[in-house]
Amino acid sequence: MQNVYIIVWMIITFGLGTVCTYISLQRIDFSKLFKPNSSTQIRLLLIFISLSVGCSLASFFGYLMSLLYKI
Repeated sequence: MQNVYIIVWMIITFGLGTVCTYISLQRIDFSKLFKPNSSTQIRLLLIFISLSVGCSLASFFGYLMSLLYKI
């Protein structure tokens, strides 16, 4: 039963981390790094970075929760 809690916690953390990271990255001006009219590339970069950070946060908190359940 504890594994279910860890999986649910990881899914929630992944979703929240991804959304918060995406919103935060939208504040940065990436147009200086790319050519004009390359909004698709910028969006793909934001999505990739957001998913990576969300996955890292989810795995970190999942590992932390599994350690706390072992105590």
